[in-house]
Amino acid sequence: MKKVLLFLFWAAMIISAAGAQDVSEIKEIAVFSLSPSSWNLPAGSLDLVDGQVADVFARFGHFEISRWDFRLESGMVPDFTARIQGINETDMAGDETFADIDFSALTSSFLIVIPSLEFYDSIAADYDDGTEWEVELHALFSIINLNDVEEISQFSVNTFGSGETQEDAVQNAADAISSQLEFELRSLDAFQLESGILEVMGGGKVILGLGRLQGLSSGDEFSIVDYSIISTEQEGPAKTGLIIVTNVQEELSYARIVYSNEQVSSGDQLVEIPRFGGDFSVYAHGFIDSTGLSGGTLGLRAVLTRGFFDLRPLFGVEFPLVTGTLRGLWPGLPLSVYLGGELVWYLGRFQIQSAVSLGVTGLFPVKEDEQFFLTHVGGTASVAANWMFDDNLKVFVEGGYCYWYSVAPSALASVSEYGGIFGGLGVTFKL
Repeated sequence: MKKVLLFLFWAAMIISAAGAQDVSEIKEIAVFSLSPSSWNLPAGSLDLVDGQVADVFARFGHFEISRWDFRLESGMVPDFTARIQGINETDMAGDETFADIDFSALTSSFLIVIPSLEFYDSIAADYDDGTEWEVELHALFSIINLNDVEEISQFSVNTFGSGETQEDAVQNAADAISSQLEFELRSLDAFQLESGILEVMGGGKVILGLGRLQGLSSGDEFSIVDYSIISTEQEGPAKTGLIIVTNVQEELSYARIVYSNEQVSSGDQLVEIPRFGGDFSVYAHGFIDSTGLSGGTLGLRAVLTRGFFDLRPLFGVEFPLVTGTLRGLWPGLPLSVYLGGELVWYLGRFQIQSAVSLGVTGLFPVKEDEQFFLTHVGGTASVAANWMFDDNLKVFVEGGYCYWYSVAPSALASVSEYGGIFGGLGVTFKL
């Protein structure tokens, strides 16, 4: 009996909250097959790209996808759009170009997606260790909204792929389409998720009316918006806060309030913030010892955010500024590459991050007579304090300890080891 009452309570909460919110509805999208235009691709290449495109659209759980074998060149899209306005099948029946289209089925869709190949190039490059194929693909996507019968967007996705065979290179280029295409689509209003807060829990947590079936992932972010206030800067509803998804269920998700300018309540409207799914930071560290500043590093760091919440993987590249590099004593360009993870604590716009990473340093050749070789192994432990200026930009101060031990002391006698206690500053761009 208690389970029945609990179910009825939750059902009433969801229905009452959803009644006051704009929620993404299931709509149908017709996805055409990739048109090769005049490009001559290897056998099976179109199917590889079509498969990747279909997988991306399938991840948008709030759409019903219908795949069409029809291929339409990008130059024919304006004519196709013009003809479909005030569509009449008898008008189209005599046109051989569109004779294979079931327009009665097509016009039941919400959107039509038309991919076509803008550019293709494939070369076999000879290297010391053998031949490697390199492939470049540029795919143009045109999207038509059938409600207004107009083209709402057109964008390109450019990818590269390499492999021991031409087929492997094409496969890798096709695989690379996925992340770029998903980001481009999530940047369009028609593909962005809309939902609302079903319940406000204690500790700054909320429950959303969207889940895995609607394509949601942990780490996704939503703006809290107020449609009663129009922001002149954004030319739309005012953003009053930010939440981040922490845990995703099938049809519900849990999220944390990062910040809010107003009291958060059940029924507040949410709009998705589209991102690639990474935080990219530029930073400078200085090593500190008893004599003062004794070198440092300049670095780039990327943290994966989509699909992760508080514990997130990271990787980065650093340029060490120590005695050997400052005096030009190293026979090559020294770069450190590292992998690790970070843990994040959210305190409103103020956030604390602790991170641990391990990596290697090597000398990359800058002259013809130089060769790459490994010089150091080491790692870093750090703590950073971040301040979020806006939803896309953070600045931070960071401190910690790093140590890099030489594995080539005879080659680099001047830099047998480096590191120590460090402090630094950086900027993070949320992309």
